[in-house]
Formats: sequence, structure tokens, C-alpha cells
Amino acid sequence: MSRGLLILTLWLLVSAAQAAALCGFPGRDGDQQVSGLLNRWLSSPDESVLPPGSRWLPLGTEQRGHGEVLPGSVALLIQMQGADIYLDNTGRYGAGQDSEQEDAGRGWLHLQAGQFEFVRIEEVQPRRLRVRGAGDNGGIRYGYLSREPSKSSDQGRHRWQLVLVPQYENLTLTGDIETLPWDGATGGVVALDVRRRLNLNGHRINVAASGFRGAAALPLAGAVGAASDYYYRAPGIAELAAAYGDHASKGEGLAGTPRWLIDRDRRRDTRPDADALMVSDGYPGGSMARGAPANAGGGANSLDGSLNDHSARPAGGGGGGGGAPGSSGMDGEKRPQGGLGGAGLAADQFRAVLGGGGGAGTLRPP
Repeated sequence: MSRGLLILTLWLLVSAAQAAALCGFPGRDGDQQVSGLLNRWLSSPDESVLPPGSRWLPLGTEQRGHGEVLPGSVALLIQMQGADIYLDNTGRYGAGQDSEQEDAGRGWLHLQAGQFEFVRIEEVQPRRLRVRGAGDNGGIRYGYLSREPSKSSDQGRHRWQLVLVPQYENLTLTGDIETLPWDGATGGVVALDVRRRLNLNGHRINVAASGFRGAAALPLAGAVGAASDYYYRAPGIAELAAAYGDHASKGEGLAGTPRWLIDRDRRRDTRPDADALMVSDGYPGGSMARGAPANAGGGANSLDGSLNDHSARPAGGGGGGGGAPGSSGMDGEKRPQGGLGGAGLAADQFRAVLGGGGGAGTLRPP
């Protein structure tokens, strides 16, 4: 199960003096008894680059949740996706380790996702906000990027969002607090500021099943893949209709979004333009096969790795990673022929990230 993200304590990354400048109006929302959704999530526009020190934040078209964006409000700025992986169709895929190493075939080379900071909103315009942060000249402290991959060799998508943070004096829960699931642009995060007392009152703050999305299982009869593949290109719409393709899809995670995933219990094509051969299908090299990009699970290989032909042996996808690596998928005889599990975060990596989506298992046509 992919989990979302909960942040309860503000000012983790700033000094006391900086916190005083950023805290907006502590307790401005008073004493409240609440349940359900408490945040508002604001998307980033495509191809938006925020260098450190930026004061103006552009906004995308999608906003979900509750709360009015006003001067003096506090918001969480967070990089949701962004990781460079080693592109090689061998055990060096992902983190770039040698194939003999235990975690070969998964991970990343560079991780931008998980950076976050709190900002105070000072001015509100229709498609942008002016904020005060803890960086130079009152700007933001870190850099943020939203970008979609174009060429098939490009790294996966980068995406940041802004989360409006309510500021309570005292808070008592009358039911569970929840978040809207991550939809590729917004959601997946609960962020609260309680000045004095938080009373759970027997309830919980629930972010289960709100993180990165899992891969869709596709009925494929085979193509020209190899049992040793760590990546393979996703089938196009016509190819899928003809069941032409190999392996299974990777999950969604810090390094990007695969072409075929499960979104609200339905199969979704996130890259319909990728029918053109050199256009990215979400991950560099391809969004199918057993390699695990960053914390996303890899897809099962549809070929039996112990044979030299296209004999199919059903196998499971790899689990998504979170604080620990995900488990690798097995075949029907409990052999690790499936997708690799996504990489976990080391204890010294101070990042705020969603749980990785699981890879899909092998699915043969009826």
C-alpha cells in the first residue's frame, strides 16, 4: 500500500528568528473540532523553475481541497517528484551499482524530490503568489522544478506543489483527518500547525493509499523483450489492443510516472503521445520490466529467466519503497523472477516523500 505524507511540526529547517518571520498568524484559525480534509493543494505549472531566493511562485490550473489562500497564510512548498537514475539495461539500472550487489537494478543517482520548506504568503494574484521564505533576501531556501520528459532518453517527470497549512490554537479531532490521494499534480500530503494542544480523541490522521500510484497490469502476449531486461518500452494504444508487448509496468515514484498506471481503480494512459517511438513513455528507456526506478517497484518480466525462449511464467511486480526497500516479486515457484522492489530512504536522508507505487505483475491475454 502506497502511503501519503504527514507533517505536523513546523519550522524544522529554520532558526527561531527565521521562524518568527515565517509563522504567519499562529492560532489564527482558533480552537476547532474537525475531521476529513483540512488542507488545500495547489499545483505547479509545467516547465516551471524556482531558483533559490525566488519570491514569486507561479501556480498551475489545478487546486483541490479546502481553505482560502490569503496574505499571512502559511504554506508548505515541496518537491514531489525528481530523481535522476542510471540508464542502462543491466544491473546498473537505477542507482548504478554493479549487478553483483544486493540492491542492483533499483535506486537513483541524484535525488531532488523530498525537499521542502515553509513559506508565508504575502501577496495573492490570480496565477501567482509572492512569499517570504528562509532563503536569501527573504526568498525560498531551495530550488524547485516542474518538467515533463520529452525524448525517450530524458529523465522522468519533476513536480512540486504548494500545500496551504491551517494554523490552529487548539485542535480536537471528531473523526479521522485525511488527504486527497496524489493525482500526479496535487494531494498526498497532510500538513497542520497546532500552536498549543492537539487532541486525537481516539481518531487518527490517515494517509494510507494516498501516495504514488501503482502500475496497471496489461494483457500482453509477447514481443522482442529479453528475460534480462531492466527496462522496456511500454506498448502503444494499438499495440495494447493487439496484446503486443513484453513484461509489466513499473510503478510511479520519485523518479517519474509510467505510461500505464492504476488511478482510482481504472487503467490510465498518462502518455498518449508516446506512440511515437522517440517520445518518452515516462521513464528513461521505457516504463516496463523489472528495474525499479527510485522508490517505485519494477514490473514483472514476462519471460522465464531460466529459459532461452519466450516461455511465459507468471510473476509478481515489485513493491514500492518507503522508509525501507520494497520486496521483489516472485513467480509461481517462489523464485525472484518478478519486478525488483523500490529503494528505501536511508536514515540520514532527511526527505519528506510519498510511498512508492508497486509494479505490475505479468498478465497474459485470455
